[in-house]
Order: sequence, then C-alpha cells, then structure tokens
Amino acid sequence: MNKLDVEGLFNQAFALHHRENDIAAAQTLYQQVIARCPEHAQAFHSLGAIAYAQGRRQAAIELFSRAASLQDAQPVFHHSLAQALRADGNTVEALGELKRSVSLNPEFLGAWAAMAEIHYALSEMDEAAQAIGRVGELLTTTAVSHLKKGNALVLEKKYAEAAMAYRDGINCNPYGWGLYYNLGNVLIAQQKFADAVSCLSHAAKLAPDIAGIRVNLSNALWLSGNSQAALAAREAALSLDPGIAPGRFASNSPR
Repeated sequence: MNKLDVEGLFNQAFALHHRENDIAAAQTLYQQVIARCPEHAQAFHSLGAIAYAQGRRQAAIELFSRAASLQDAQPVFHHSLAQALRADGNTVEALGELKRSVSLNPEFLGAWAAMAEIHYALSEMDEAAQAIGRVGELLTTTAVSHLKKGNALVLEKKYAEAAMAYRDGINCNPYGWGLYYNLGNVLIAQQKFADAVSCLSHAAKLAPDIAGIRVNLSNALWLSGNSQAALAAREAALSLDPGIAPGRFASNSPR
C-alpha cells in the first residue's frame, strides 16, 4: 500500500472517529494504518485519544509517547501526553511536556492553561501568574490579530491562507465565535461544505442569538445536500431577525 492509500485509510478512520463517532470502526482502521505504516504518528495519537477517552491512561501515555517520539516537533502530541500524564498523577513530567509544547507553539492556549493549573496546584504562584497572563493575552490581542489577518486575506480572495489565519486564531481563543463564523464562510467559498457546517454549527452554539450565523449555516447545509436541516436553520435565523432578506438564503435559489 502506497503513501496515498495509507493517508486515505487514515482519513477514513478520522471521519469515523470525529464525524460519525464510530469509535470501534475507527480504532480498527487506525490499527490498520499502523500495520501498513509503523511510523504514522497521527494514527498513534488518534489511538491515544481513544484510549484516554476510555480511561485507559497507561495505554494513552504509551500511544501519545510513541506519537511524540515520531514527530517531536508536533506541539499537540506533547500536550496530549501531558494530559494523560497529569491524569495519572505525574505532574512533573506533564509540566515538562507542556513546556515543550509551548516552546514549539507559543500560541497554544490549551497548553498555557494547563501549565497555569499545574503551577497553581504546586503553589508556584509566580509561574502560575505568568501562564495565566499568557492565556489572557492569547484570548484577546493575539486572537484578534489572526482574525484581522484572515479578514484581509479574504478581501484578496486568498481563502486557503485566510482559513489558516482563522484556525490560528481559534487555537488562541477557542471561544471566539467570530473566528468559527469567518472560517465557516471561507470553507463555503472553498466548497468544503461539510467542514463549513461543522464550523458554523459550533459558532451558533457559542453565539446562539446571532442571526447571521444561522443564515450561513442554512446555506452550508443546503449546499451540502441537507435540505431539511437547512430549512430548520433558516427558520431559526428568521425567528431571530424576521427582516432578513430572502435572497440571503441559498434555499431560495434554484439548484
């Protein structure tokens, strides 16, 4: 099996895992990926995530460790390993992994927040304050700078680069509905409708009173072929703002 076939198998497993929530089937496919490509770090990481969610801490630690050893420069792998180590009571090693994670990605909000919690638990107040300060900075100024960068790239119709900027912003502030909203709109422009639905659905959860989110969610659903859900989202948008022009909805256009 060549590299493209392996990646296709991994993507199939990933979709089963994260979109269809078929954990058993995804686990089987991840294992097949590793059997064909023993150096596939992402497959090890995904199996670790399954083990961690199932409460199998030692298995998760081993799998995350393997992923990190294969791709040491991947900050997410070190963060995941830190989570498993901390859950197992090994805060010292967990802290070391988190420090490695933020050294690789200084804008990794989740790692900074976890560091703050560990420093606080260890009564290391100066270090905790520093980490909390970094969290606050990431939640505000850094995330906003990524949002502005993404908006500027959209004006230039550089959608792939804009999507990257919005994702960077989400890494800094996972609660910023505007980042998910703008990313969802870019994904519509790229005709990645299923991913757009996922982003806009999350934006709608974060900001349930914003009618514009529901409009674009309706459009993404319609374009992805889910007309029933699209019409439901349309009704939700109109209930928030009855004055929305009909032309804003894709469901008013001929297919």
